[in-house]
Amino acid sequence: MQKIIDCLRKFITSDVFYIDCGANVGDIAIPVMQMKPRYSFLIEPDKEALVQLKESLSFIQTRRYKIIEKALSDRVGETDFYHVKNAPSRSTFYGKRFQESEVEKVRVPTTTIDSLVEELEIDKLDFVMKMDCELAEPLIWRGMKKTIRRIKVIVMEFQPRILTFDAQHNSERFLDEIRMAGYSITNLDGTMPSLRDLTDPVGSKIDLLLRRL
Repeated sequence: MQKIIDCLRKFITSDVFYIDCGANVGDIAIPVMQMKPRYSFLIEPDKEALVQLKESLSFIQTRRYKIIEKALSDRVGETDFYHVKNAPSRSTFYGKRFQESEVEKVRVPTTTIDSLVEELEIDKLDFVMKMDCELAEPLIWRGMKKTIRRIKVIVMEFQPRILTFDAQHNSERFLDEIRMAGYSITNLDGTMPSLRDLTDPVGSKIDLLLRRL
């Protein structure tokens, strides 16, 4: 987690908006907000996480933020959402990862990055984004086609086993989409990830730095 915060520190200035996709309880969002971006948008659908996030935010000085209590996806509407029992603040679109007895299914509202930017009438500053959404990253990517040119940096959790849960994407296809959108793909320290790290369907999740070229 500290490596993600340190990476974001290199790009956060008073001239960018910060978007936290999957803000959870604020472990990353709050340190980043203390770096004083122009404004922060914290997106989180999980009710338990939101309680803790709001409590944590009550102790910081800045009020230059907005919490969006929705799940990010590729469309505006509603979807099934699975809260993992006995794992506070952990939830996902992909309930089939777990035994039925391990999750509680709820309905949550969904939105897209493009819809949020239009709805909130955000002016033409660049964005720095953190994306950690439990395998929903390809869905979110599909929902920000209009905004993509304004997002200069994305720190993204990447899980090669994405192909197990998303019929429209496998890891290689998703990475190709990222490159075609004009981003370099590196580890957080700027080194190149191995091909195996990026494509092995049983591989561990890794954190990637996407920078607009």
